Amino acid sequence: MILTKNKEKIISNLIINEVIAVLNIKLKQDSNILLKVHEKLNKDYEILNDTEFHNKGLKILINELNKNNKRLSFFDCIYIALMQELGIKEIATFDKHFNNIDGIERIH
Repeated sequence: MILTKNKEKIISNLIINEVIAVLNIKLKQDSNILLKVHEKLNKDYEILNDTEFHNKGLKILINELNKNNKRLSFFDCIYIALMQELGIKEIATFDKHFNNIDGIERIH
């Protein structure tokens, strides 16, 4: 989930996909939970189509690997590209490596 300057709640399709995957594979939730979470995320947040940010995310991933020998998740690189492009400064995540990204504040 990403919060904009005015605290509008935005979520990308990619994040929704990740949440459902974790609930299904790692947490082994039943289908009713998966459906309820999917419905709630789609209802309570503005959905952002993130496909245009995939190439930008790949550039960030390659740059970080070549420049700093830092391996970031491809998904996280897409989120960073999306945030930079839209001027979003805050992200709600458990991923601590966002603490080390300039211009991004992790909300926990």
